[in-house]
Amino acid sequence: MAARPAAVATYSPAIGGAVLVAVGAKAAWDLWRSGYRRPEWRDGNPYPGLVAYTPRWAAVFFGRDREPPA
Repeated sequence: MAARPAAVATYSPAIGGAVLVAVGAKAAWDLWRSGYRRPEWRDGNPYPGLVAYTPRWAAVFFGRDREPPA
């Protein structure tokens, strides 16, 4: 016999909350076991594909001729 739709709608928030708690507990357990390590950038650009603006790009990026006063 299938569950009544009204019963499913009644318990949906509780089921969703239980799933959310279970996922959060698993994430906390994994973090506690393995620890959190920050990435270390030893060499190179930490943002691949992003390069510094050089005089080569002066025609594209324009707008100020000099720095404004601080």
